[in-house]
Amino acid sequence: MTPVYRPNLFDEPNPIVVSDEILSRKRFIPARSLNMLAASWIQFQVHDWVNHQRYRLGENGGKNDVIIPRPAGKKWADRKWKNRAGHAPEARMRIAGNKVFCTAPAGYPVFANQTTPWWDGSEVYGDHEASANSLRQGPFIKLTEDRYLSHDIQGNAVTGFNESWWLGLSMLHTLFAREHNVLCEALLREYPAWDSERVYQTARLIVSALIAKIHTVEWTPAILAAKTIEIGLPANWYGAPKDWRTQLGVWLVDAHALKGIPQTLPNHHGVPYSLTEEFASVYRLHPLIPDDYQFFDHRDGKLIGTHTFTEIQGTRTDDRMRRLKLSNVIYSFGIAHPGAITLHNYPRALQKFQRSGGDSGYDTEVIDLSVVDLMRDRMRGVPRYNDFRAALQKPSVREWKKLTGDPEDLHTLKDLYGTIDRVDTMVGLFAEQPPEGFGFSDTAFRIFILMASRRLQSDRFLTVDYRPEVYSPLGIDWVANNSMTSIILRNCPGLAGVLPRSACAFAPFRPIYGRG
Repeated sequence: MTPVYRPNLFDEPNPIVVSDEILSRKRFIPARSLNMLAASWIQFQVHDWVNHQRYRLGENGGKNDVIIPRPAGKKWADRKWKNRAGHAPEARMRIAGNKVFCTAPAGYPVFANQTTPWWDGSEVYGDHEASANSLRQGPFIKLTEDRYLSHDIQGNAVTGFNESWWLGLSMLHTLFAREHNVLCEALLREYPAWDSERVYQTARLIVSALIAKIHTVEWTPAILAAKTIEIGLPANWYGAPKDWRTQLGVWLVDAHALKGIPQTLPNHHGVPYSLTEEFASVYRLHPLIPDDYQFFDHRDGKLIGTHTFTEIQGTRTDDRMRRLKLSNVIYSFGIAHPGAITLHNYPRALQKFQRSGGDSGYDTEVIDLSVVDLMRDRMRGVPRYNDFRAALQKPSVREWKKLTGDPEDLHTLKDLYGTIDRVDTMVGLFAEQPPEGFGFSDTAFRIFILMASRRLQSDRFLTVDYRPEVYSPLGIDWVANNSMTSIILRNCPGLAGVLPRSACAFAPFRPIYGRG
């Protein structure tokens, strides 16, 4: 079998060619069972979990930059790439290198996570004490008078994690900052003797647990729309269905699963809790992002604006949010579809994307994110597609036609990679035909399902300390009785008439007819 980490294949085939030939969006392919809240949600979550530390582009004389060679005979060779906004074009594409924490005995690099990997809402609250304290006023999260996020002198939103900022993130950060403040008011009414610190910390615990619950019992079953998932993932939170046959079957396999993870003890399964590079790899879901957007008034359905992705990201974001208003953004995202996670559907806007937010050293870097996605996997030791499957005890794909049924894609992949064992994992995951109802491949699903339980089971605040003595009785009730739908309605009550009646808030909203 091919070694797991093959630095000799670092630049084979050229990732720019792979992007041009098999990833670039030819036309928008929608995922019609979902809305754009679902696409925004997963980026909102990933920013809570994973952040690899990078060098600044050009730091140390550029010796840590990743150089992407020009593909011979391709159009890119005839033009020059701007690696930084406002700088002269260059003959090579360069991306900022990751900082290696150590090298594993097998020879592959290990990277430190710069954010907290727990479900602690760090994207809203900040991932260290100084950051958290700068975002609050007493028990409340600081918001402007009209209850929107403030911004710094560079125009970046002031929140826990603001890198790669765009309207979808602004929508969710604003919504959950408002939810935190509403919850603080409820706690102060219920427990008037509590001091500011206790109110803040309790509210953060409650909101973080609610986010974890929404991801577990709403977002994941929405994007994996199959009966088994509809039963299995909510069982992680609520426990097995109460009929005696199911209870007996679950008890024979795992008595803890009868209760749901929040009513069990922490269990690390013999391995210190961490998020793997394979986990980061399967969450490369950038095809979800459209290039073009329409915004409508939620009251009468009238068109109030059209924007490209570039016009609703970076330092433009918060001005757009205030002009459009939160309720209208949620409604417009609710009736719009994300892109399908497949080949030929990578957003054009992200292929010449200017970073924003985060460390000020990144604010002028221009990247082709599809190329970056490929290179990050290769450089972080993520196996190529067949080795990735083998590590999950899945059989290798030995025939091209079993990877994709599209004759044109089959020909392109063979031409690009030569041998099926060289196919990049991300490309293989996008090419693989998902099971019925799944929003992504079965191979990616194996990582999702393993980590879905592990993230809950390892966290004491979502197991042994998920109790009234820690969360307060009000807090336990708040998590139990709320959902994405109720959060939206509490903070944007005007959307009551458009939210799905029999599905979660990540399913398409009911549009107001006669919009124009």
